[in-house]
Amino acid sequence: MHCCKRPIPTMFQTPMISFIIPGKPQPKQRPRVTSHGTYTPQATVDYERLVGWQCRSVYKGKPLATALKLTVRVFVKLPKRTVKERGDWHTQRPDLDNIVKSLKDGMNGIAYEDDSQIVKIEATIPDCFPVTIR
Repeated sequence: MHCCKRPIPTMFQTPMISFIIPGKPQPKQRPRVTSHGTYTPQATVDYERLVGWQCRSVYKGKPLATALKLTVRVFVKLPKRTVKERGDWHTQRPDLDNIVKSLKDGMNGIAYEDDSQIVKIEATIPDCFPVTIR
C-alpha cells in the first residue's frame, strides 16, 4: 500500500559491500548506568570494533551518503532439541534485532555516514551449522 501517487524512486544503486564476521554474534547490550556515569559494555564495544575492521578491510571508499539497504544473514548452530521440538528456526537468544543494531553501529562512519540512512533491512537466521555472520 502506497501513501502517495508519485513513483517509487530507484534506490540502492550503490556498491554492494559484503563481508563475513567470524565467531559468535554479539548482540547490542544496553548502556550501563552507574554513579560515575553511563557506559557501553566492553563486549559490545569490542564487537562493534571487529565489525568496523571487517568492513574497513573490504571497503576503502568514503562513507556513503545515500539511502541504503542492509542485508544480514546470521548463521548459528541450532541445538538438537530445537530441531526436534520447534522445527528448524532459531528462536532463542541472541535475538536478531540486537545483532543487527551491533552491526549497524559497527559500520557507522565507515560504510555510511549514519545508520539513519538505512531505509530497508532484510535479516534472517537460517538453519545451518557454522556460527558466523555474512
